[in-house]
Amino acid sequence: MAAATHCSPARAATANESNTASEGIDWHGVYRDLLFRRGAINPPCTHLKLDEDAKTAFPDRLASDLGIGESENSTDNGLGGDEMSKDPASLVQDFLSGSPAVRKRGCRNISCIFRALGSAVDEFLLFLQDFEEGEDNEDVLATLCSELKGFFDGSDNRRNGRDECPHIWAGGLSIVSSLLLRIMLHRDKELQAAALEAFRALVSSCSHAELLGSKAALQVLDLCEDKQSAPRQAAAALIPTLLHCTRSCSTNLANQELHGTPEDSGDFETLVELKQRLFASYIELCGDKSCSVQLAAGQQLPLFVNYVAEEVETLQQESSTQQAAAGAIDRGSPATDGAIGELMVAVYTATQKFTLSLHESCRMQAVAAIAAMARRNAAAFRAVGNSFFPLLCGDSSWRVRATVCLALEDLALLPCDSAPLSAAEVSKTDGRLSNMTAYLFKFLTDRSHVGDTAFLGDSWMLELSQIAEDSHENQGCRLPGACLDAAIALLPLSTGPQRRAFLELAMELARKGNWKLKISLLGSLGTLASDDISLVAPVIMSSEFVVDEDGEDCWRIQAALAQQLPVLMRTVRGPSGRKLASLFDHLRKLALVKLLGRLLQKNGNRQPDLVDALKQMMEALLCDESAGVREEALEFQEVLPSRVTLPVN
Repeated sequence: MAAATHCSPARAATANESNTASEGIDWHGVYRDLLFRRGAINPPCTHLKLDEDAKTAFPDRLASDLGIGESENSTDNGLGGDEMSKDPASLVQDFLSGSPAVRKRGCRNISCIFRALGSAVDEFLLFLQDFEEGEDNEDVLATLCSELKGFFDGSDNRRNGRDECPHIWAGGLSIVSSLLLRIMLHRDKELQAAALEAFRALVSSCSHAELLGSKAALQVLDLCEDKQSAPRQAAAALIPTLLHCTRSCSTNLANQELHGTPEDSGDFETLVELKQRLFASYIELCGDKSCSVQLAAGQQLPLFVNYVAEEVETLQQESSTQQAAAGAIDRGSPATDGAIGELMVAVYTATQKFTLSLHESCRMQAVAAIAAMARRNAAAFRAVGNSFFPLLCGDSSWRVRATVCLALEDLALLPCDSAPLSAAEVSKTDGRLSNMTAYLFKFLTDRSHVGDTAFLGDSWMLELSQIAEDSHENQGCRLPGACLDAAIALLPLSTGPQRRAFLELAMELARKGNWKLKISLLGSLGTLASDDISLVAPVIMSSEFVVDEDGEDCWRIQAALAQQLPVLMRTVRGPSGRKLASLFDHLRKLALVKLLGRLLQKNGNRQPDLVDALKQMMEALLCDESAGVREEALEFQEVLPSRVTLPVN
């Protein structure tokens, strides 16, 4: 938009004078007067329009300065940097429109307005606070948050707000943080998320002096003491982010200690104290009496775990560096061990509050926290994770147990120990694993007590056995499918007897499950090794495998099995090219005959290549040395009129 659209010709001659005087005008008073001059009958923003009546509400000179009545040529698009009027007062007109679309346009021009106002931006920020109080359209506020996030987000160089308007960082951060904290108190979840992202971008862009000067952390701490649950919920969502920011600032100050000033030393102590207060407040919010507050804190548990892991790693690194400089043996100093112990106690306390919560959603978040510990630093958090893993595996809620099952790929990292096992320990472990499948499936289908409790206590893998309910009592339960997915996901992480145990568990779940579980197992054959497929082949080739819960043949299973036949054929033939008859025992051959016969009857000549391969295999079975196999194959000889040669008895 051209600059002339904002200013009348009469004002163009006095533009320089107006710009010079703009620094001294009380813009906040002008904006507030513009919003509320018409009285309490009309709520602010939503009912004020730029019409002829508006001109009478202001003195002539003020109306002229504000540019009222001169924006008829404005468009719905945002303003470019060169097209922005130099008169700051004219920039607020879009915020006063009765149309939400126009007010959104004003929000999209936030960065341009900041740049145009320069040092007078603080007054406009106060105006934005009044604007937010009167705005009733959540989309408009979401747009405002999105633009503020883009302004503070340093990853986008084109819109780097620090270069465009350094005055924001000089004194306006406190106002913006207060604005975003108020928006987070709205009930709309998407609006809360937008304000949260904008707040994170704001604090992440601050140096230590700016973070302390903005009072953003202190504002969040004040929310923790509020009697209403909504402010505490907002604080729970923000504290882990602030912990990371304070840690980053304090680390930077510590690295600059040699060249720092006395003021920096005081700032460092303030940051450490602030970090401790934030840490303690978050632990308290994890056990808040309000479920919504506890859930908000639980959503940030992985971020909190990451913060603790970084603190632990930093302490360990500093201790190793100091001992290396002193030439001492790396055993860990008492001070470092004590600090790490305090952090672990705090993580244990926070996780315990979720594990013992009455709400299943909170207990599900405890699972996510333990999985985050395993991913981030399994060795450091092993004791904490193993303390709560058995409780969550045996939870009374199937949703919690399903969450455990879906997270097993991460949770499996907790019991892993880098120290090699002795020969006796390996032998003892193999003996336990040999009977694992029976125990696992016993727990998956029966919640009653199993006698060998010592075996359960000694092997972490048997905690999986407490995840599922009896499928016969709850036909709609999703746990068998979750268990099957987890067992398949754990296969690449296991070897030897442990791998065989997971594979047998997967086969047992599929064999006793519905058609969906069987198709899921068939779909995973492509990821298995040849030895694994050889173990699975007898089960999936059996006549029992292709029937549904009612005992009827299921075409879905047969179709999925037909798709996997090339994988099976490559496996059973073997790389040495040995004949099929030498690879199958009597039972496998009988099962294969039935399978091939069903497929040939259903497919006919619709898939020539597949049918030809099936006929070759059928002919080999017709010539088998076993009379039982030949008799089964003869039942399907009518589908092979052109290829079959009757065997000689």
